[in-house]
Amino acid sequence: MSAARNPRAPRRSENETRDRLIDTAERLWADEGLGSVSLNRIRKEAGEKNASVINYHFGSEEGLLLAVLRRHWDAIIADRRARLATINRGDGVAAVQGLAEAMVLPFAATLTTPEKPSCYVQLMAQWYRSPAWRNAKSLSGWNDNAVRETELVAIDILPELPAWVVVQRMRFLIGMGINVLADWESAERLAQKPAGHLPRQVVITMLIDSHINLLGGACAAWLKEEETP
Repeated sequence: MSAARNPRAPRRSENETRDRLIDTAERLWADEGLGSVSLNRIRKEAGEKNASVINYHFGSEEGLLLAVLRRHWDAIIADRRARLATINRGDGVAAVQGLAEAMVLPFAATLTTPEKPSCYVQLMAQWYRSPAWRNAKSLSGWNDNAVRETELVAIDILPELPAWVVVQRMRFLIGMGINVLADWESAERLAQKPAGHLPRQVVITMLIDSHINLLGGACAAWLKEEETP
């Protein structure tokens, strides 16, 4: 006797529809910006005729955005935490390099490739640049991003710097890193690459080097005397 089908298990066609909508939304939002693309257009470009298909699968525009944001997030954070756990905090330069790699490599792993096209980092950059979307109540609480854990490791391995300086440097680097990777991904997706477009590994290595230099660089004497802003 064959096993009874679980009535709550999503059908294959429903999973495919959901994935197609997420792929299309990611691409359009990455290229044109959050809030600049109608749900109707996303539906049509995904090849869906049912006008209520997005509400059925995601409930709302915010629900669709949350699904796009979360598609790689668990893997990114798991990778970051695994890298943080291997850092020898008493190992000076090597510890700073490990921290820089923990900040850059998990995101870089999602970058587009010919075998696996992606716009995820570009979409994340759009979200990061948009306070209105970042602060939306419907999106609150989704992004367990390990930032505080990373800050605490940075403070621990850079004791010569005031903690508030370390935290601010981390915030600079988060914005810089996601925008550098997003700009590279945008150019990489073009049929005709712009002049000066660098290979993927060169960009990643240079970005890690930049993180190392900014994290561990000398601090102006007067900053060391400042109170936490």
